[in-house]
Amino acid sequence: MKIDGTPGSLNRNRQLLIAQTAWQGSDERQALWIMQCMPCGHMYGVDAPDFFQRKCPACQGGPPGLVVKPDAPATPPGSSS
Repeated sequence: MKIDGTPGSLNRNRQLLIAQTAWQGSDERQALWIMQCMPCGHMYGVDAPDFFQRKCPACQGGPPGLVVKPDAPATPPGSSS
């Protein structure tokens, strides 16, 4: 089990890091990461520093996730990739 913050990492609450995006999280200094709950399959966004302790908002009583648009590119429009 990887817990180093790279895609494919699983935290102690069985939340899988799907992708690290360049999109702004809830704070302008934080990137939005996309997580998926392994027990229930729920997908949601989190601020990058929250990854290691995050619980699923759907089945583990975690805080609401940040909005993730399934069709959104990983890099915001206008930024260089």
